[in-house]
Amino acid sequence: MVPCQRSIVLLLLSHYLHGAHADKSQCTLFLAPSSTLDDDEQTNEFKLGIYAGVDIDPGKTIGIPDMAIPIIDLNMHSGGNLAEEILEDLTGFMWTPETIHANFEIFPFTRGGSHINVAIPGIGALVNQHFTSYSNSELEDTAVLNRIPMFDSSDSGGVPPSRGANSQYYGVTLKSKTLIPVGMEVLMSGLGLEVDDNDALDAQIVEQVNNAVAEMQHFFKKYETVITGDKADEIYKYLNDVVQVSTKRFLDENEYDDDGIDEIMEMIPESLQDLGQYVQEGGAFSARFPETKKSLDWLLENGQCLDGLYPGKSSIPGAEKGGFARRSFKEGELISPSPLFMIRHKNILDMYPIEVKGDGTEQYTQLKVPRRNPVSKQLFVNYCFGHPESSLLFYPYGMGVNFINHLPTGKGANAKVVWSRAPFYDNTLFQLSAEELIEIFGSNLPLGFDVIATRDIAANEEVFIDYGDDWQKAWDDHVKEWNSSKEWSKEALELNFERGNEPFMTMLEREYSGDQMPDNVMTACHAVGLQNGELENQDGSPALQFDETNTNLKGGHFKMCDVLERHQKSEVADTTEYLYTVKLYQVDDDDDDDDSIIANVPHSHIRYVDKPYQSSIHKELFRHPIQIPDIIFPASWRDIKQKVE
Repeated sequence: MVPCQRSIVLLLLSHYLHGAHADKSQCTLFLAPSSTLDDDEQTNEFKLGIYAGVDIDPGKTIGIPDMAIPIIDLNMHSGGNLAEEILEDLTGFMWTPETIHANFEIFPFTRGGSHINVAIPGIGALVNQHFTSYSNSELEDTAVLNRIPMFDSSDSGGVPPSRGANSQYYGVTLKSKTLIPVGMEVLMSGLGLEVDDNDALDAQIVEQVNNAVAEMQHFFKKYETVITGDKADEIYKYLNDVVQVSTKRFLDENEYDDDGIDEIMEMIPESLQDLGQYVQEGGAFSARFPETKKSLDWLLENGQCLDGLYPGKSSIPGAEKGGFARRSFKEGELISPSPLFMIRHKNILDMYPIEVKGDGTEQYTQLKVPRRNPVSKQLFVNYCFGHPESSLLFYPYGMGVNFINHLPTGKGANAKVVWSRAPFYDNTLFQLSAEELIEIFGSNLPLGFDVIATRDIAANEEVFIDYGDDWQKAWDDHVKEWNSSKEWSKEALELNFERGNEPFMTMLEREYSGDQMPDNVMTACHAVGLQNGELENQDGSPALQFDETNTNLKGGHFKMCDVLERHQKSEVADTTEYLYTVKLYQVDDDDDDDDSIIANVPHSHIRYVDKPYQSSIHKELFRHPIQIPDIIFPASWRDIKQKVE
């Protein structure tokens, strides 16, 4: 590029980088640098977090229910050093399939590089783990499990060409466990960070102090008309002394570092008058770790408003989900920000022909030999941004951004993406080459998009951006070749919605009736067995009963199963409750237990699931990245020469 051209591009870049900020006073969530990033960590480490813009009461949904995008067998399809490096980079951004109950997208035996990584933008990528593992939020186990399908074959008189182009895993929901006061960072435990014993003890103490304070607050609230004035202060002082003595004893018993004991004692409010304010300001945790709670002024100056979008059914036929404006936006205002994760080479998402090996519950997959040309790409590519002249891809992991659909500029698009100028990003990256970006930063870049309104947008109006000419051509070609009348087997999501309240048929009933499940679907159960010494199975083995004390619907308890018997538990009005005897298949690599039969499994703990490699994620359907506007894409990142026709 000649100097004159480069100057013009930089001038245009500076113009497109600019975007007005929406009124942050309406903001309920902020995006800002995480308090969990240690100042002593390496210079290139980059970590953003979510902060409360208002008080969030316990049990409330934080942000929006977001989507999840499974990445299937990445190492098997694109093995080698590059795949290993990307998987290592992905560690802090990805989840296990059990998180979204995607356990059966592949065979349980993980041979030949078979594995699932799950990308969850928004809450799944921006909520961090504190080094003590203290948490004020948690994922809701049943949200994805109970999602309602958004596709409808009647939308376009048949199966729409968008079928299989969108993730069918959505509704990932984050809930608050405690009061999260304005300014507090949203934190979750169990995100892979190793916690040493002393730090873990810190979290236990914080929880104990908070529980003690909550009990005192409840006590004085209950007797506020009886215990008043000096009497109330005297009783509070006594209770405070009891809490301090018991806490000190607990610390001594656990050989807690003496230097920290005084700090922990200072967490407990000194007077009854401080009690209410203490809880409102975040309790013992924010008192112990004040850096986790920012002032609203700090967030207004250093953060971006994160809650501008919410998901809903799109107005575009067949598009399924869309992103909608939570409030009105003026032209040029920020609708939603999104940090970016860089995929080092777009070819890493190519998928190759596979073949199934093994029998029964010991099946697994491997690439066909000899290795052939790619037949498809990961579904993940549909949620990435790229450019035809670059090998790089960029995955936006902001809240709600991945729900935004396409309409061309001048024909419905009401927003655009621009490079963000937020203070926590580094806009000198545009001067680096693609190779330098990878060498210096890996995949976790201090770089982001802003979605900006290109005209006034009303509250609850659907937001659209232009996906680019390259994407449009690929889509038009796909639509021309699409056969809407082609037979499409119903997937598990549809069956759970249509038949979820109907009794599950036993294996015997299915054998002698015409009502067969589709070949691509099977049943799975959330069930933990408990031995009952008085009962035996027909073969003389100990009978297992459903453990009613272990009824959570976490993905780790999700196992392949067959329904053997059905029993009517009760009938209230027009509703019949059923219990089932099921055969649970233990097919995990590390599970040495035999298959087990469990009685009295509730109807709510059984689901239809797609058989491995049978859902639309694995089909050769529409796959294409969204195009970053040519006018803002840096020349230094264009490392692919285009053929001149």
